[in-house]
Formats: sequence, structure tokens, C-alpha cells
Amino acid sequence: MLRMMFGEPKRIDDGRLKEAFDTIRAYAVRLKRREKRGELDAGSAGQLSIYADSFIDSLDELEQSVYCCRRFGGMVRSRFEHQMNEGERDAYHRYVYFYKNAFLRVFSILDKLGFFLNEALELRTEQMKSRFSFFTVLRRMQGHKFHSRLAASLYELKEQYGDALDKLRSERNLETHAMNAEVWDNLKHAMKTGSRHTPIENIPGNVRNAELGFEMVSRALIATFSYLR
Repeated sequence: MLRMMFGEPKRIDDGRLKEAFDTIRAYAVRLKRREKRGELDAGSAGQLSIYADSFIDSLDELEQSVYCCRRFGGMVRSRFEHQMNEGERDAYHRYVYFYKNAFLRVFSILDKLGFFLNEALELRTEQMKSRFSFFTVLRRMQGHKFHSRLAASLYELKEQYGDALDKLRSERNLETHAMNAEVWDNLKHAMKTGSRHTPIENIPGNVRNAELGFEMVSRALIATFSYLR
């Protein structure tokens, strides 16, 4: 949808994005079959199917945010915002917008995945903690040896992408609870150097972390729905 901003044709789904979509859709088909065989009541099957479908929309939105973040970030060449012309400054602000969209959506999807796993696998994590995240659910699965094969796959992804997730989580927490991440960078630089002209953030590094966040989320969805299918 957003590729039209760059004069490009509509995205053709491929790679991990397509694999995730296909795996989720296959799970939804299986739910309907189980409902017809009487293995699931209509209410439970319908609820789980709605949850599953929501991941397709969420992952689609995350992919578009990462793509736009990468494209607009690639248009920024200046090291300081005050050196930018109007066009480059617009590209920079659009990069910031979509980068924020990306890291917020990474953790939104993971939180939804934690809720979904708790429901689909009947883990009852709410008995331990009323408000819980994907990482809380994963710890519960590991600690109680629930669905060990899936838990091992998800934990491996958590570790593999740990550095990128930690960086994105820090940005998310700043954005949500304190101040804009880019403002915090400016404040730290000003306090350290006394200069009011602060360099912009590491755009290639941020874009790479957003891409890795998308990869982790996609692979976590593939692992989950392949296991449930």
C-alpha cells in the first residue's frame, strides 16, 4: 500500500512474510476442520481464527513501516539536521515517523502473540501475573516445561535477536514513558559537549534493528503457527 509513495507497484509477498501469511492461513483452515469434526466448539474456533487473522494485518503493517523507514532513511545524507535542505529534512522526519511505527509494532505483535499463546495453549499465565507480555509467557512455558518444542524455538529466536530487541525496547520505552528517542539523543549530546548542534542518530543502525525486529517477529509467528497447525 505505502509503496505508492515511491512510485512503486504494490508489494508482491515473498520470503518470510509470505511464509508467515501462509502458515497463519493454514492454521485458520485447520481450525475450521476441527470445528466441523466437533473437536472445537464454534465459539472457540471463531475466537482463535479472529486472533490469527489479526496477525496478518499486524505483520503487513510492520513490513510496510520497516520498508518506508529504510527508504526514507536512505535519502538522508547530512550528519546534522541544521545542514539539511527542505527535501532532506522532510525525508528525515518521515524516516523518524516510520521507524517509531516499526519498533512500536514489533512489541505490539509480540504482546499479541503472548496473549494468543496463553489462550490457544491454555497456559493460564494470568494466574501468575495479571498483565503479561510475550516474554512472560515464554518464561512460563520454559519454567513449567509447557510445549517444550515450541518454547525452545521461541527462546532461540529471543536469544538470536536479543541485541536488536534490547535496542528497540529501549527506544519503545523512551517513546512511551519518557520522551522521544531522538530528543533524548540530542539531550545526552548537549549535556556531554555543550553544543546545540547535535548529530542525528545512527540511521543505518536503526534501520537494521527494525529489519531484525521484523525478522524475529515473522519467524516467531511461523514457529508458533507451524507448531499449532
